[in-house]
Amino acid sequence: GMIIVAQDLRVPRFTPLAVRVFALVDADLGHPLLSAPTTLAIPGLDVALSEVVGGAERQSIQVGDSSVSYLVQVLPYLGVDGRRLGAIITLTDVTEMVALRTTAEDALVELQATSELLARQAAFDSLTGLLNRGYFSDALENEIARAIRSGGQLALAWIDLDRFKEVNDEYGHASGDVTLRTMGERIVSVVRATDVVGRLGGDEIGVIIAGFETAAELDSVLERLVETLRQPVAVEGMETRVSGSIGVALYPDDAQTPKDLLRAADAAMYDIKKRAGDGIAFFTQSMNDAAGERRHMRAAIAAAIDRGEFELHYQPIVDAVTDALWGVEALVRWRRAGELVPACDFVPFCEE
Repeated sequence: GMIIVAQDLRVPRFTPLAVRVFALVDADLGHPLLSAPTTLAIPGLDVALSEVVGGAERQSIQVGDSSVSYLVQVLPYLGVDGRRLGAIITLTDVTEMVALRTTAEDALVELQATSELLARQAAFDSLTGLLNRGYFSDALENEIARAIRSGGQLALAWIDLDRFKEVNDEYGHASGDVTLRTMGERIVSVVRATDVVGRLGGDEIGVIIAGFETAAELDSVLERLVETLRQPVAVEGMETRVSGSIGVALYPDDAQTPKDLLRAADAAMYDIKKRAGDGIAFFTQSMNDAAGERRHMRAAIAAAIDRGEFELHYQPIVDAVTDALWGVEALVRWRRAGELVPACDFVPFCEE
């Protein structure tokens, strides 16, 4: 059995065999592990979890009764960038080993190393260090469940690397592996700490972007992804250049299940791929139009600042009883091509 806990010791994921010791049900996802009852007493588990989350190495606890024994191991849960995200608890039935006490010590040493390897292989892609597709899908399901409870929304970005096949053909698969691994590291470095990144297969990477407040906040994450994917990768004295076709689907607007959300993001990715790639496409045309307008407004405002097109106008504030000047209100105005742009066209965008 295996249980993953975050730094606050809440449970985002557990396997069915974990319930042999921990009385967990799906409703416990997102709740503290230590509040869940156990079938066996596990002395020192709270201390072991706190120490591993705080920076200690693996902690082991043997528990059991007259009929069964388990090895409970608490391992560091590390992100691809080496940050400690929480802890992984593995539960291994060692009843037979305890009975064979004379050979158990050597077996436990080997078991610890194997458990650590299996725990990592179960969750992470071996090449990139990102979550594998299975665990990424589990994370997407959990994020959707969280969005349902909070009434929030989330975005799924499906990234396909442009010209990656040419890198493999021209420089070889080893260079392709370096490029893919580097792109995975860069993606992790530019998304927010709360976002989830996983390898969907081949040269395709998924990003779950949850908890954003405005479309502008989502735009910011997506544009950082586009920009970092354009940067060259140094491979054995050469430079490989790829970019990213990014398809975006929104929950709950575009789909309500993990499978349908993945399908919608994939369809959006193929849409931008057909249009030469290196960009972003939303699943619905209305979202594409709105995102295009936001990009256009961002560029126009940046240019207006460079050209000094913004002015301050001072509107008098007059005391209605005495008719005396009380003060002034400072208002920003945008004079473009000799005409004033209506404030309602650009002020709300600037506020975002």
